[in-house]
Amino acid sequence: EVLCNVTPAAMICDELRDNEAAKAAAAVGNHGVQLIATAHAETLAELVNNKAMAPVLGDFEECTLSDREAMRRSGAQRWGNFSKVRNQRIGEATFDA
Repeated sequence: EVLCNVTPAAMICDELRDNEAAKAAAAVGNHGVQLIATAHAETLAELVNNKAMAPVLGDFEECTLSDREAMRRSGAQRWGNFSKVRNQRIGEATFDA
């Protein structure tokens, strides 16, 4: 409602903690409003893997790399010293970081 009547240049949000808050934040971004917000996690990987944040961060899925590609990306010198499973983005983030 605020976005329709006032269209602020920026908004500040204390914490994005669930999917409803993330959807509201994405709506703010889709109206061209800058958002300053927090989202708590122990690690960046934990935050990215939190499906509730997908409307803001974009969505990710696991993919399996070929042996050769996994070895190239990891910089491993021998077979077996790398992980073939990676996350890849399948949806764009609402905001630039």
